[in-house]
Amino acid sequence: MIDLVIVAYGKSERFGNNKMLEKIEDDFLINKTLKAFSKISEVSKVIVVTNSKVWDKIDKKMFDKLFFIEGGKTRSQSVNRGLKLVESNFVFIHDGARPFLSKKLINNLIKHKDLNDAVIPYLKITSCLKKIDGDQIQTLNRDDYFISQTPQLFKTNIIKKEYEKLDINWFDDCQALEGKGYKIKLIEGEEQNKKITYKYDINN
Repeated sequence: MIDLVIVAYGKSERFGNNKMLEKIEDDFLINKTLKAFSKISEVSKVIVVTNSKVWDKIDKKMFDKLFFIEGGKTRSQSVNRGLKLVESNFVFIHDGARPFLSKKLINNLIKHKDLNDAVIPYLKITSCLKKIDGDQIQTLNRDDYFISQTPQLFKTNIIKKEYEKLDINWFDDCQALEGKGYKIKLIEGEEQNKKITYKYDINN
């Protein structure tokens, strides 16, 4: 079985208000994110890392085992709090602000879990990629880079072990395993699985 940690404790500064409580199709964004996992039989326990205002709006009927824990000051600190409640051999870690993922993507991650330490969805960069260094601009080879998404799927013992050496500045959870000899499987992500950052992201 697989536990699920939903990280939904951000400040939403660029969005303008708490995006977890923004309405999408007559329901709160956080509920739409959770519903994407509600029909996945392998998910046994869900831990939502958030605040009490968001927790109060969550549809508690979606899962038999649904738990709330208050988030930390940074994303990685919030994830670390959620991981303390994880009991299954595998764990999904997913951004609460990605409500448009498909069941197909989730099942594709599950398909690759047994032979890998982590399974990460990614997108290729198709636009021209440039780097700014002071007043200098440099064009980079976009084939050397990609965009990571969530959910990211991990063997629980490995991600917990690496989170014992928590870096509060980690940008995602795969970063905790990088350069340490772990087997990380990349699978194709989805354009629709965007992270809601601005209000126009909901309708575009």
